Amino acid sequence: MSFIKIDKQKMRQNNKSIVIEELLKNKVISRAKLCKETNLNKATMTELIKELIDQNLVIETGMGFSNTQGGRKPVLLELNKNRGIIIAIEIDFNKILFSIHLLNGEIVLFESKKQMVDKDTIIQEILKIIEVVKTQTEFRDHEIIGMCIAVHGIVKNNKLEFSPKYNLDQVDIVAELKKTYSFPILIENEANAAAIAESTFKNETENLVNLNINSGIGAGIFMNNKLLKGSNGFAGEIGHSIYQPDGLKCICGNQGCVELYASTKALEDKILTVQNKTELDYSTIHDEFKNNSKVNEIITEGARILSIVANNIIVLLSPDLLILNGTLLRSIPEMLDMVKANIKYQYLNNTTIISSGLGERSVLYGCCAIVIKKFLNIKKAHLYISEKI
Repeated sequence: MSFIKIDKQKMRQNNKSIVIEELLKNKVISRAKLCKETNLNKATMTELIKELIDQNLVIETGMGFSNTQGGRKPVLLELNKNRGIIIAIEIDFNKILFSIHLLNGEIVLFESKKQMVDKDTIIQEILKIIEVVKTQTEFRDHEIIGMCIAVHGIVKNNKLEFSPKYNLDQVDIVAELKKTYSFPILIENEANAAAIAESTFKNETENLVNLNINSGIGAGIFMNNKLLKGSNGFAGEIGHSIYQPDGLKCICGNQGCVELYASTKALEDKILTVQNKTELDYSTIHDEFKNNSKVNEIITEGARILSIVANNIIVLLSPDLLILNGTLLRSIPEMLDMVKANIKYQYLNNTTIISSGLGERSVLYGCCAIVIKKFLNIKKAHLYISEKI
């Protein structure tokens, strides 16, 4: 007769994770309902909730309604969103965005600024952001439970391995920051972070692809509810697939990469040439699209090329959901309709194509979700958008 050794500590941690996931999913819930939803017995639940309360992760928040037979009103529980704060940072080649989140994902501070960074300035810029957070009066008593930095490039083992847009791969960002701060610091590819955000905050589907169209074009891929990174973290770099053989030279080494023709930056550069300007005015770009035939041609051609990218994703991966996100797409909603209209694949009905509901903050929300899941030791987080700003 063989016996299976049960690791009680591992089982307890697994049960604890299940309870936390259910608390996040329901926001407010009683012990009795937690038992019902998790299939854990009352004694186990009592112990776990006591431990979570002692750790200041769960708080009792009031009384619920008694059942139809009367009896004692249940005590309601919820995750303590003020247990700590999360810092989320996105570093593009010409701007930095950052936000502060509570433990339930709620965003309480957001800033975006145009800022060129390189290997010599990036650490100081991030340290400035941390100091801004620490000097905010309302956050002085909050523990920083983690920080996640999203970058445009290949990330492996929590390190930026390759970045075509800036030279940040020449510095170990996490190692340098760890010299000053001891809280967990994570780094992730921006397209992957955006896909995590979409699956956590907006779209509960097991198979989705998020296409970020900004300075480059990157795809975050969720298949069977798992982030697909490939053997070396290169999965999703669809901006470096070939659109024009022997075309424009790309800094990746190839020629004719599609992001040289249809990324937001590529389209912006073409529009600025037509306008004879140095900076695009996004407050008027929709009117320009409507009234300036040359701008309209540029946007229409960009949408046509993006439809090729979208079509290739659909026939290769067959996701339930394909999400498009980018500054021009948000400013000119007609672009999404043009992309969809250009796809003639007869099985398109199996994939829904939408624009992101998270906008320019999608990457930051993804960074937030990454930290929360690591801190709470959970696989799935049901987070909700509840913005104060």
